[in-house]
Amino acid sequence: MGIGSVANVLICQPRQDGGPAVAPCGQDSGGISYQPQMLRGYVIDPANAGSMDAIAEPFDYAQAATLWSAGFSSVLLCWFVARGAGTILGLIRKG
Repeated sequence: MGIGSVANVLICQPRQDGGPAVAPCGQDSGGISYQPQMLRGYVIDPANAGSMDAIAEPFDYAQAATLWSAGFSSVLLCWFVARGAGTILGLIRKG
C-alpha cells in the first residue's frame, strides 16, 4: 500500500538562455525569467501528508537523552538489586 503515486509534475525553472518568461511561470522580483518543465515525481496523497510531516520533524536530542538516561538508570537499578540479592544469598549459604 503506497502513500502516494508517480505523476507528471510541472515545475518552473530559470531560463538558461535569458529569454522571456513563458506562461504560467513569469518572472521573479529580480527579473529572472522562468519556463515550465515537465518532470515525473512521487506525489504524496493529502491523506498521508500528516504522517510524512511527522517523520520530517527535526530530531529532539533532549527527549532522546531523557529516554536513554531512563533506560540506562533502570539497567543500573536492576544490576544493583541483583548484586545485593546475590550478596545476601551468598551470606546465607556461608552461614
